[in-house]
Amino acid sequence: MIDSILNSYDVMGIYDLAEITTSPHRIYQILHKHYQSVFLEKQRIVFYSQFEPGIDLLSHVNQAAKSIDIDNSFILLCLPCNIPPSILNEVCKDNNKFDVLVGEFQSNSLGDSFELPPTICPIPWIGMEVKSDGVISPCCVSSQVIGSAQDGLQNAFTSESMSQLRADLLSGKKPIGCQHCWAIEKENLISNRIRHNNYLLKKLLIQGLDQPQLEQLDLKFNNTCNFKCRICNSYTSSAFATEHSKANNIPIITIPDQAKNQKFVDDLIEALPNLTNIDLYGGEPFLIKSFTKLIKIAVELDYAKNIRLHYNSNGSVYPNDLIPHWPRFKEIDIQFSIDAIGPRFEIERGGTWKEVENNILKIKNLNLPNIKISVMPAIGIMNVFYIDEVIEWATQHNFNINPLYVSSPSELSLTQLTKEAKLMLLEKFKDYSWSEMHQILSYIQRLPDSDAVGFIEKTQYFDSIRNEDFSETHPEIARALGYVYNKS
Repeated sequence: MIDSILNSYDVMGIYDLAEITTSPHRIYQILHKHYQSVFLEKQRIVFYSQFEPGIDLLSHVNQAAKSIDIDNSFILLCLPCNIPPSILNEVCKDNNKFDVLVGEFQSNSLGDSFELPPTICPIPWIGMEVKSDGVISPCCVSSQVIGSAQDGLQNAFTSESMSQLRADLLSGKKPIGCQHCWAIEKENLISNRIRHNNYLLKKLLIQGLDQPQLEQLDLKFNNTCNFKCRICNSYTSSAFATEHSKANNIPIITIPDQAKNQKFVDDLIEALPNLTNIDLYGGEPFLIKSFTKLIKIAVELDYAKNIRLHYNSNGSVYPNDLIPHWPRFKEIDIQFSIDAIGPRFEIERGGTWKEVENNILKIKNLNLPNIKISVMPAIGIMNVFYIDEVIEWATQHNFNINPLYVSSPSELSLTQLTKEAKLMLLEKFKDYSWSEMHQILSYIQRLPDSDAVGFIEKTQYFDSIRNEDFSETHPEIARALGYVYNKS
């Protein structure tokens, strides 16, 4: 029978269907191996079995083919019986059907280990975060510690705790260090895990779940920052640390600069040939000079062309020193932390809105083909009522919107909403068209009513030490939360 197939088709590869039932990624590797932009009429990728495949297995093959961008008609399934039209229609909803040949074949038994667990996250297979204090974690929202900069990047990446994390995710467990994402997903909101799955999962499945490779680093060299956002802290903003020290008459929290750790720098340079993505955070990354040095090294060693640089910036700095090097990189992805517009931005994050807006538009107008700009609002109790202003501003300038949700400090999270504030939000946004608003409103409705005491105390603290008044710039939400600030 196989000889007949070889004579009738231009067979690109032939595989026992059982081979793809022992691992979630095997079908992706096979299809990726044979991918080409155009297939000839008789070309086929052949899978055979003496056993009838179930609908879950057929759906798995269909999903992989769609992901790799291969038409199902170029996949030939050689089976002991035909696939009923009802099942084919359910699996291949777009009329893009498999080519099926009925015959007798000798094969191994079909397994059941091909389904990807719903807990999978690509980051532990390809990346890590190095915090400003040198602690290494699987990602920026993980509470797990897997190593330190002093002990080495590869040691952390291959550590027993990192291996166990991968094993837990593959087995469908929800590691406690990933609680941030589990909590967000429980509320049907978009977590970091889901966001990363959207653009990294295909790559992970092609590369293979059994072959972790350090390709992505999230770097925080120090906390240098000129803003003191109300949702920030001393560990991620030097300006916040200085203010907090002065206001509370306590020693200032100082963060060591990891760029002064020569072992770590050497380790980082050694990792550069395999890196495809570097996330640069702060502080404010456009103010951190050691990031500029790292970028220059990547250019000088000719690794820049393979690397995507991702920045998260407050928009207050126009990066004159960086722009000459950006064209050498594969991609420059800049997410600006814009939580509000105008005076509301200024009281929530600081700086001057007009300067921030001008900097962002100036970068946009560079028209460099490898630059992507998006907006990442941190949605919390201060800005949720005014988030439409951010959405409309971003839409006006054709910026993508990638929201996250304030969880710390908890006093500024959505959990502090009073009954009046919730009703006000539900009324304002009940017909709002932004795709994520429905999930936000649904989450708000499930929250217990708060007395907003934590929010009031935190906001009064900031207003008092900064001589500001939240209720002047955010009058509607302040009133609904019962917030009053007496300047006297």
